[in-house]
Amino acid sequence: MNLGGVMQYIALDVANLKQWFSGAIGATGNQAVNNNGYIVYFSDRRGNHDQNNADVETGEYGFEDQVNPTVAGCCAVGALPDGVLQTGENMNFVAGAPVTQEIYGEFPHALVVPPAADLPLLPYTGAGRPWTQIQSGNTAASPGEGMARISKVVLFRRALKLINGGINGGVNNLPASGLTVAAENPVYVQGNYNATTVATAEPNVPAAIIADAITLLSNNWNDGVSFEVPTWATQRNATTTGYRFAAVAGKGLSFPYCNGNCANPAGAPAANPGFLYGTDGGVGNFLRLLEDWNTAGISINYRGSLISLFTSRQAIGTFKFNTNVYDFGTRVFTFDDDFLTPSLLPPGTPMFRDVNTLKFRQILRPNQ
Repeated sequence: MNLGGVMQYIALDVANLKQWFSGAIGATGNQAVNNNGYIVYFSDRRGNHDQNNADVETGEYGFEDQVNPTVAGCCAVGALPDGVLQTGENMNFVAGAPVTQEIYGEFPHALVVPPAADLPLLPYTGAGRPWTQIQSGNTAASPGEGMARISKVVLFRRALKLINGGINGGVNNLPASGLTVAAENPVYVQGNYNATTVATAEPNVPAAIIADAITLLSNNWNDGVSFEVPTWATQRNATTTGYRFAAVAGKGLSFPYCNGNCANPAGAPAANPGFLYGTDGGVGNFLRLLEDWNTAGISINYRGSLISLFTSRQAIGTFKFNTNVYDFGTRVFTFDDDFLTPSLLPPGTPMFRDVNTLKFRQILRPNQ
């Protein structure tokens, strides 16, 4: 795995959050505003600094050199950057603004190195870069997934993970009035959310997730396994999982396929990124996946509404489909017709009234 591919997340236990809102745990949750449901806003900018611009926080990854079609092995994970702003790399394009390639995010900001027993320390030094590979193994001589698990990130790779948000024994772990989670960072949803393994299960509540990107993790997801086999999706087997929420998130930029440069250097086998490479993956991959879902009887059950409003600024990796990343499964995606009823919309949904004047006539009063 690469240093830039290791995400550090804050886990939000949705069932505990519900308890906190009700006052069952803690002493301040019942002070939260319940306006037809609750809204949780999340932003984690630790390590996010543009040292080239007064060290300001930007809310963006700050690394725009991830496509690199001119570099041999460009389709492979870990391809070296080419230092040229290519199509598909300018994540914060604004019409009329100067075009620059942002690279401030490739440099460690707040460096925290692992214990000396886990030497050698690379990539957890000032020399670490997003494309620096972390060796496999978990010994002092080969500190791979072990080092990645115990070490704090040195790049701006932050996320939120929602856990324990399903329906269990007929009880929904989300607040009964509804829950919207809005995150500036990527969001990972682990396990059933507002659903059982069946996305139409009741009692569902109004729910939405708004994020830089949204990744679905099945009921079988295990963080430890993801470190042990980061490039072997067939060892990360998904199980049927249900999700029910409106999704507002970003997507990647499209770019030309890199053709002959897909061959890895030094005679290594060709790096096959799979179909749809060079695109954002399409609507079927708008909710991102990291497991092997291609097993008989396994399905991704989603009921909601998918809305793409912007380009992702933090989860900027190019879309790749192969045995390294994930394998697609049966997608049972349906629109949630609850959203056709205003009272059942997720908390914080923008609403307005539109009054159309269809016709008028002049009234003349006797004294006029």
